[in-house]
Amino acid sequence: MSPDMQKYFFERLARDPYLLRLFFIDETILTCPTMAAELRSKSRYLPDPSELPIRIQMNAAREQLGLGQQNKVILMYGAISQRKGFARLLNVLASPDLSNDVIALVVGQFDNGCREALCRWLEEDIGRSRRIVFKDRYVSSTEEAQCLNACDMVWLAYESHLTMSGVLVQAGLYRKPVLGTDAGLIGWYITHRKVGVTLASSTVAETVSMISQLAAQPDALEQFGANGDNTFKNNTVENFQAALFGKINATYPSSEPFA
Repeated sequence: MSPDMQKYFFERLARDPYLLRLFFIDETILTCPTMAAELRSKSRYLPDPSELPIRIQMNAAREQLGLGQQNKVILMYGAISQRKGFARLLNVLASPDLSNDVIALVVGQFDNGCREALCRWLEEDIGRSRRIVFKDRYVSSTEEAQCLNACDMVWLAYESHLTMSGVLVQAGLYRKPVLGTDAGLIGWYITHRKVGVTLASSTVAETVSMISQLAAQPDALEQFGANGDNTFKNNTVENFQAALFGKINATYPSSEPFA
């Protein structure tokens, strides 16, 4: 849809007398200078919800996953496709200049392209297998918590991704810094909320250098993680429900409120 069409539909929506409130999970959209004043007055930011983190000691989580205690672990999580920057991650892991203790934990259902790419990558050099641990399947909430507690950094160097990311929120709630794109909302949060570092415009060599340097700075990892926690601490299902249903109940009071 073209920008002009988007503007038309938003302006038409703003004039709808039945529209009482419009919620956005993108907090930057409310600062858009082209948003009609009438629509802006009806709009509210609603933090993208995530389940509360399940806390597990890092050492215990790594033991459960079979990871080395001395490794620096980069987590790629979710539906694994090339748009997540999978090929780029493999190029980084293949670099002889990458710090020896850095490995990747890739968790989620692979698409066929990524599955084939991983097979070729390992066939080229079987020694690369020490650099990657993967689970090519959907995982339970318990396994998800193990992965997020076990990692040191979360990979968000996605391609052509401008919208909000649930994994970004999860990384913040688990106090994990992100390695992300410089575009869209992921880039905005990295730049403005200091939740990690941007990699999108870097070469493989520059990316390897940045990751190796960050992996060797525990204070920086901790600070980025703390910034993420502070940024996304209100992004809970409970707060989402309270904001949404609170408005419904205030508008349409009844003896049986929404909850």
